[in-house]
Amino acid sequence: MKGDGKGGKNEAALARESESLLSGKLDELLKEAQIDANLMNSLGESIRSFEGAAKNISPTTDAIQSTKKYSEELSHAAAQMESLNSLYKVQLESASRQASINEEVVQNAGALKDQMESLASNLSSLNGVYGGMLTAMNKK
Repeated sequence: MKGDGKGGKNEAALARESESLLSGKLDELLKEAQIDANLMNSLGESIRSFEGAAKNISPTTDAIQSTKKYSEELSHAAAQMESLNSLYKVQLESASRQASINEEVVQNAGALKDQMESLASNLSSLNGVYGGMLTAMNKK
C-alpha cells in the first residue's frame, strides 16, 4: 500500500508538471499570436456591442414587417379602386347610351308631332270638303 501512495504522489506531481507545461505552451502561443488581456477585453466589448446592435435590429424588423403589411393593404386598395373604376366606366357608358336613346326619342316625338299636325290639317281640309259636299247634296 505504501507503493500505491508513492505512485499517487508521482502521478499528482506529473499532472501538475503537465499542467504547467501546457499552461506555458498556451502562454507562448498567445504571446506569438499577440493575444493579450487588452485584446480579450476588446473582444468582450465587441461582443457586448454586437449584442446591443442585435437588440436594436428587432424594432427595425418590426418596422419592415409593418411596412410590408402596409404595402399589401395598399395593393388591395389599388385593386378595389381598379374595380370601382371599371364599374364607373360601365355606368358612364350606360348613361351615354341612355342619353343618345333619349335624344332619339325627342327627335321621334318631334317628327310625330309634325305628322300629327299635318294629319289634323288634312282632316280639317277633308271635313271642309265633305261638309261642302253634304251641304250641296242636301240643297237638292
